[in-house]
Amino acid sequence: YDDEEREQLRQANGDNDLPSLTQKEFMEYISWSRRHIQPKISNEAAEKLIEGYVEMRSLGRLKSGNGSGRKTITATPRQLESLIRLSESLARMRHSQIVENQDVDEAIRLHKVATMAAATDPRTGAIDLDSINVGQSAQERYQIQQQANGLLAVLRTYGRNNIRASNLLNKYNTAQQSPSDKIEMAELKKVVQRLEQNEKLRAGDWLQDDPMIAILDRNDI
Repeated sequence: YDDEEREQLRQANGDNDLPSLTQKEFMEYISWSRRHIQPKISNEAAEKLIEGYVEMRSLGRLKSGNGSGRKTITATPRQLESLIRLSESLARMRHSQIVENQDVDEAIRLHKVATMAAATDPRTGAIDLDSINVGQSAQERYQIQQQANGLLAVLRTYGRNNIRASNLLNKYNTAQQSPSDKIEMAELKKVVQRLEQNEKLRAGDWLQDDPMIAILDRNDI
């Protein structure tokens, strides 16, 4: 926007009582603030940062059927560093040399909105930053491992050292007691790729309609 358009927007939003800044003045304001405002974290703000960080870590406990918890990654030192930087930036915007509780509260809110929403596992509702950091949540990794061991159990009753993907898929699904445990070819590919990482299987080209899969080791991972 140019200066005239910004002035029109300011009036439309009812901000007539606020002094307007040109783009140059705004950039100078930011530059000056970066050079001269170096906020320090107060003791109260430090305590609130710790409380917020601990709360974020507690969001990752998944409750299993027997009441035991399995921990997923919800906050790491990198996220704590982000909270500190956000809090300092918010204080700097106010030209304050002290990071106060209000800065920490807003930093935590922004972090939850921007990061935690993207890291929520839609199947469990748990927060797991692995879904951002490595592209796959802990719940998804756990499920693939269970499927991988199920696949190996099927292969332990198979007498040959090679099997077509379609045949393997059929044998796996036949062994499942619940229809919800059956998988499609795309899911089989992910499981086989996991087993390849553990040097249990070696698959041919998945661009083929029905790749051949070599069986290297049938023991569980």
